[in-house]
Amino acid sequence: MDRPLDVGRIVYRPGRTIYTVALKVEDKPGMLQAISAAFASRNINIVNTVVSNPSQSDTASIVFFVDVTGKEKELEESMEAIRNISGVLDVKASKPLTNGLAVDVFHFPLYIGGERVAILTEMMLKALSRGMREKFGTTGEAYLFYAGMDMGKAFFRKALRKYKFSRRRDALHFVFLELKVAGWGDFELKELDEEKGEATILVRDNIECRGVRSDKPYSALARGIISGIFSEYLGKLVVARETSCMSLGHKYCEFRITRPSF
Repeated sequence: MDRPLDVGRIVYRPGRTIYTVALKVEDKPGMLQAISAAFASRNINIVNTVVSNPSQSDTASIVFFVDVTGKEKELEESMEAIRNISGVLDVKASKPLTNGLAVDVFHFPLYIGGERVAILTEMMLKALSRGMREKFGTTGEAYLFYAGMDMGKAFFRKALRKYKFSRRRDALHFVFLELKVAGWGDFELKELDEEKGEATILVRDNIECRGVRSDKPYSALARGIISGIFSEYLGKLVVARETSCMSLGHKYCEFRITRPSF
């Protein structure tokens, strides 16, 4: 079952008054429950929550987006109650920027798994991919492929180095999960022959191809990423060839890994 996750720290509810409340707290059991109770006891609805401890320290950051339409006095009471909770170290609040639009203005930079990231939205990725093709043609596609290949190699090397996998196959599985967590697509390894250097990978809901219509396979960047991952995993150069593509109307993108013929 699909379970989409909105990782953005932006809430837009026109006609409502949404405040952003940011806290620094001791990382211990019961903190979320106690803070949530302070809002609930005053009938303030929490519309979104983000909890983070990127430095793995003894403190955590929590962001609440709360609907205080007609209840700004109750928000002040809640804030005072929260300040008195044992373990709460700091509390700040910001008003909506405009009608119903609230943004977490308190936290920067952004991390995933301890690594700093900058989110590339689907609109931005499509603009990059389309622009490279329109302006540079096959040269643009080649650039996307080779950039993806460098990314794939870096993904695999980082997984081995950071998480100390004893088996390279486990690192390969993790890298596919990491790509899914980052929103690139749902990667599945269907076949793998390490001796021949061949593999088959399915990518469902590939963000590079979703909503695109093309007369040929479109996954230049994903093809490069997969090529880089398997070249690093196998310790020899291999290249992914796209045999099915969502841009052609197929249900998923399929890639076949083989040794290059050149």
